[in-house]
Amino acid sequence: MSIFNKLSFAVLSAVMVTIGATQAAQAGQLHNGWNYGIDAFGDGSGGDIYDIQGMAIKSSGDNIFIALNSNMPLSGNSEGSASHARGGSIGWGDLFLNFSGDDFQTASQNGDLIGINF
Repeated sequence: MSIFNKLSFAVLSAVMVTIGATQAAQAGQLHNGWNYGIDAFGDGSGGDIYDIQGMAIKSSGDNIFIALNSNMPLSGNSEGSASHARGGSIGWGDLFLNFSGDDFQTASQNGDLIGINF
């Protein structure tokens, strides 16, 4: 995984946009070097805590920064039906990054994916 040695990752919990009303999803937007992907607000299943509202990516030198915006704490949610989930919490899961130029399946088979486990 030579690409892993070249890149440092920081996963940030950041508020990207403060909007109270529901709006339609928007295409990526650039602001201060960040590329934002903003999702429609309130379209999550199971309540606001599970609604991922967007993400942003910024590269600086040999570093890539990824910010995710949601009401979900990094430790997950242990309310309601989460008691039936493994570990008693519904959480973030995994984020895979593919810089190989291949499709996801090919990159996975070749060991070229970078995974972040929350």
